[in-house]
Amino acid sequence: HTMIGLEEELEHAISTIAEASNPIVQITGIGGIGKTSFAYAIAQLAAETLLFDKIIWIRFPFGPAPPSHIPTNIIKQLKLENSAGWDTIQSALRNTKTLLILDNLHPEHIDVSRRYMHDLSIESSLIITSRMKIDLDIPHTRIPINQHSPAQASEIMADQAFKTSILPNRYVAQEESIYKAIGGNPLALKLLIGLLDSYDLHIILKELK
Repeated sequence: HTMIGLEEELEHAISTIAEASNPIVQITGIGGIGKTSFAYAIAQLAAETLLFDKIIWIRFPFGPAPPSHIPTNIIKQLKLENSAGWDTIQSALRNTKTLLILDNLHPEHIDVSRRYMHDLSIESSLIITSRMKIDLDIPHTRIPINQHSPAQASEIMADQAFKTSILPNRYVAQEESIYKAIGGNPLALKLLIGLLDSYDLHIILKELK
């Protein structure tokens, strides 16, 4: 759960959910910047330090979500009866210390989520990832995930190259050009390193222009 360049943000998120009473943390940033990975790192640390009895992860689709998306997923992960109503779900959450992660929440999902959000904030700690700041109508802490610096991008590429057995001489001399082409987006940087297994770097950079 190492997060290159986000160590302070990760420490802040963990301390918030550990010390506050049923806190809400909203993680925002552009697509591919690492919001889901950041939330996963929080969940891993929370599990390792036994901060919660249960961790529930609900991923929202890129399109519309059905009105029952949240309760259906909670029922499944808590192994409740399929016919369980919202009162039963609240009772189950009330009896256990739960971290609930709502991943990839978009503004279009707010209408189907808002009716549950207040109740969930009372019974659980919430982590929400979203591409943009969303007005939740309830007190929360927002942690923005920003573009990485060139030095951090270099570290991300080196880490990915090591994991995929790509030799550094395939890309190191062109790190400045890579950063100019795709910036400090971790997903894009990792994909580029992965592509080096099949293509020369100059071909990849040419396609990116």
